[in-house]
Amino acid sequence: MIRLLHLSTAIALASVILLQSRPDEPKLPGDPANPYRWADLAESGLEAGGIEHAEALIQYAVSLAPRVPPILMRATNLFFRTGNSDQVLHYSLRTLDLVPDYDHILFRYLDYFSLFPIDRLNGRALASCLKYQITQSNTPRVMEVWDLLKQKKLQTKDMAADVASHLASRASYRPAASAWREFNCAQSPGDCSGDPFNPGFESPPSAVPFDWTVPPPASISGSSPRSGRRSLYISFDGTSNLDWAGPQQNIVVDLPGKYQVSWYMKTAALTTNEGIRLRVFDAHLPARLDRSTEPVTGSTQWTHYSLRFTVNHGTQAVVLQFRRNSSAKLDNRIKGEAWIDDVRIEPVPPD
Repeated sequence: MIRLLHLSTAIALASVILLQSRPDEPKLPGDPANPYRWADLAESGLEAGGIEHAEALIQYAVSLAPRVPPILMRATNLFFRTGNSDQVLHYSLRTLDLVPDYDHILFRYLDYFSLFPIDRLNGRALASCLKYQITQSNTPRVMEVWDLLKQKKLQTKDMAADVASHLASRASYRPAASAWREFNCAQSPGDCSGDPFNPGFESPPSAVPFDWTVPPPASISGSSPRSGRRSLYISFDGTSNLDWAGPQQNIVVDLPGKYQVSWYMKTAALTTNEGIRLRVFDAHLPARLDRSTEPVTGSTQWTHYSLRFTVNHGTQAVVLQFRRNSSAKLDNRIKGEAWIDDVRIEPVPPD
């Protein structure tokens, strides 16, 4: 425990440091009530090898400015350099409680000393810690922080998206889907009536693996839904021969067997021989599973389509992707519109 100094004692220590580090300038510089001057002296003392004096003087600087983040951060830096993990923890927590400016470096300091005090972080710092652990690809700690955020009811949709994306990138598909759904299903029960998530495109897509990713020229539209208030809408302008990976979503299918995807689609004057098709492939290794339908072109009313496929051992998740392949024809610039709604994927019962 580092004791707090009185001004007279601090001045005496400063004099010792000045004689060691600046023998030609032995006077205490500036205003003795200015904490930055004492922090300067503490750092000079550390450079001169006076660890004990430096620690005492930085503590005195903090006593003059107990809630000034730059001073607290300089104290943290000094104690990190002296290897004083208790004081690094103490000043890190005080700084994290006040401002976000130093979060990344403070979490790195805490990692260095194998300190993980998440139960002592306020809500803002805990959310920042989640992002930091994701950047470090530390999945066990990501889940510890996420569980604590849920326990404190501090989780948000953006946090759920970050956790789901992190887990999916590590091929942890079931936990990823659970992280996404357990938050969003409480907010929008209709999106969780089965697989896929948000089957009728009623909610805005979130561009995470277990929700729809909707790249242009696709969008969510209320112009002509088959059911509900919205559907997926695709409009091609006839200017290019698109090879287009369109709206897609990851679906957990970790049990081997036969599955069927079904959906409804309506089209209006879709040109070329390559229209809209559905592709289903293994999310981790497409060579293990990759099936597609024939393309739909021309003009149709709402029509039911389906595709069956078999999941073998090793496949944990599949990607449902609506797409348009490029055409080898001379007349290859696609134009027209399509609407898609009520997508479902279900196991096929055994015969």
